[in-house]
Amino acid sequence: SAGSKSHAQSPNSSFPRSRCPLLCWCSPSSLSSSLSSFFSSDVLPEGWTRFVHPEGAPYFHHAEKHVYTDLNVFEQSKLEDIQRYLDKIVDAMRILDVELIDGMELVLDDYFFSDDSKGCQYYLVNHEERSVFWLEEVDSTEIFDIGTKVDGMSSSSILRLELEAQYWRHCELYPHAMKTTTEIVDELRDTLVYSRGDLLTSSNSTVSWSIDEISHFQSMVDSMTQNFRPGTTAITRTPGINATIARLMYMSVHHRVLNLHGEPAARLCSDQAVYDQQRKRSWFISILSPLLFFAPYFHLDGLEVLYTDGVIREHGWTQFISRLLKDWQDFTLNATVILNANVAFLAIQSVDNGGSTVSSRTPTQLASYCSIFTSVGAIIFGLLLVKQNRNRSGVGSIKSDSFFFKYNRRRLGMETLAVVYSLPYALLIWSMLAFLAAFLSMCFRYTNSLTRAFVAAFALLVVSFGILHLADSRRGSILTLSIPKISIPTIIWPSWSQADEESAVELGSLPPSTVVLAESPPSIQSHTVELEAPNKRRRPWLSLLVRKDSVEPERSDV
Repeated sequence: SAGSKSHAQSPNSSFPRSRCPLLCWCSPSSLSSSLSSFFSSDVLPEGWTRFVHPEGAPYFHHAEKHVYTDLNVFEQSKLEDIQRYLDKIVDAMRILDVELIDGMELVLDDYFFSDDSKGCQYYLVNHEERSVFWLEEVDSTEIFDIGTKVDGMSSSSILRLELEAQYWRHCELYPHAMKTTTEIVDELRDTLVYSRGDLLTSSNSTVSWSIDEISHFQSMVDSMTQNFRPGTTAITRTPGINATIARLMYMSVHHRVLNLHGEPAARLCSDQAVYDQQRKRSWFISILSPLLFFAPYFHLDGLEVLYTDGVIREHGWTQFISRLLKDWQDFTLNATVILNANVAFLAIQSVDNGGSTVSSRTPTQLASYCSIFTSVGAIIFGLLLVKQNRNRSGVGSIKSDSFFFKYNRRRLGMETLAVVYSLPYALLIWSMLAFLAAFLSMCFRYTNSLTRAFVAAFALLVVSFGILHLADSRRGSILTLSIPKISIPTIIWPSWSQADEESAVELGSLPPSTVVLAESPPSIQSHTVELEAPNKRRRPWLSLLVRKDSVEPERSDV
């Protein structure tokens, strides 16, 4: 029968807050009678309270039964469905010896199963534990929409974090159920302060917000403290504040889940992959990349870093797209300049055979024609890419995830996207090379040996520099650049003597980013500093260094 089945669901999955009923327009003559009949039937059933979310969506609460629902209790059929759902869940709770007490809530809604039968979806909330729970075993990969980002969800600590994230999502949907306390505000303020500091001091922070966004968040949180009366630790009847804090807390806790916060393999950098999912380059990009001046490799590296382990930072995505848009616009402008230069070049009488009509074309003309075609191609692809991606610079991370997931699930993965992104640049380079070939062809025709030698020398110099730059950028895109050890000049700190260095006995393996300060004779002070690439983040280590002549070891904690 209807309502005989229930389905466990999370607050962030498919509760129909966004599915609003459609209204029908009525004529002005029938408007008065329609409104009077509408308001006359707006009598709340006993025990129910109507709330309105700051966004405008209504929802209902039964304080005695600890129930929240989006179903319209003004409709008798919906009210009967709620009672039937509630009876079924209460029976299950009685069997499991679970009781809804103060601080616990039940959320109900309609659910249609795959066989088109109607039942209910539900979840339970525990405010004291900051968690949601169910009366049955649930599959974490199905109940939480993060299966492709947190593989397996096997860790209990990660599951606990995601349950807390879903709790904050519930408070965002039903802000009247939440009580904002000074403890919550202080916790959120602490998170924002660290996030801002991490962004300012690290180029590969895992924080998804931008610095400007965090500044606005901090201003809002600081203004919220004005709502606390002297001597009170909580504020009520502030659904706007509650929903805002709950949304920020949800985003913060959910980001911790995606970065495996608290796990041994926690992601400390945005480009750190915690899963062994290296994908080999296919023949497709291996063949096309040299023809496109290795630009696809550059874009592919950026895309893979941006979409590490299926996790994307909204701030990083916005910066990435904004940078691409600027580059494409610059390429389009430069291609327009090359196009105008070719038109002017072909207007020279010595180039177009004095304006006479002939069936054959010189190498100079053919090279200029190729330059025109490639410059037009750069303009077309640049304009199309700008048009397609202009609105993506400000989209949310959910849309960004779906955009990347659509390409990543294909056989070639991100390679096709990297090739498309590199077309304006590659076509512009080909256009410039073709124009250079046309110009050199004109210079080598009907000129003396001195002119040819002079032009050839400069052309060879320019081409050599271009090849060296291309080879260097190619190496930098696929190899890890190592920074050599940097010695502090003796003008600042006197260095060790060779004998002193050999007399040191190392008791622990020092990581490359440690700074060691060890005792030495009064006449000599030793300071050894070893630096690594600044973007590589490591955990602090405790290291010991003992000299033969020293009794007490010197401790260094960096």
